[in-house]
Amino acid sequence: MYGINIGSTYKTAREMPGVRRMEQHDVVYFEGNFFSTGNTRIFNEQKQEIGSIRLKRIGNSMVEIYDQAGNLLLRGKLGIWSHRWFVYDGEGKKIGVLKSNFPFFPKKYDYLSLQEEAHFILKPPYLGSECGIFDKTGKEVAHFERRDDLFDEPVYMLENHSPVTMQELVMMIRGACTMQKRHRSAASTT
Repeated sequence: MYGINIGSTYKTAREMPGVRRMEQHDVVYFEGNFFSTGNTRIFNEQKQEIGSIRLKRIGNSMVEIYDQAGNLLLRGKLGIWSHRWFVYDGEGKKIGVLKSNFPFFPKKYDYLSLQEEAHFILKPPYLGSECGIFDKTGKEVAHFERRDDLFDEPVYMLENHSPVTMQELVMMIRGACTMQKRHRSAASTT
């Protein structure tokens, strides 16, 4: 299992005025194609669709999260010549940056949430793996894993007890996976 460390001294993003977000849930589920191109539906605990994730570019270099009504909530994209993943709100304002601590050995990532003014440490999941998310004290505040026992087909579950919105956590996980793919692709061509 891999982990993300979260530390924040500010109010939760759920309480921030003027930020568009999908209805907040403690647990959400994603279709089994979470790590693939195309659309991935997001469900609540009652198995009702509450939004979607769309992988927009080849190599998953841009990801968008929409609510059920089709409103763009967040967009994440990989910097062209950098080892950074930028997260923007639906209006195009940058709200976070994920970067590799060591660009040539991407085992650990730093995420700075500009909305929360919080700093996160991410050790990303590898395809099909679990990801634990921890606060400064080491307490797990969110958890991402594959589940085969809840729906008719395999799904990924994200359980959130952190001050950060589900959408921003998803962007952190997707960003780290995208950066890993870029690193593996670059390593295989050298």
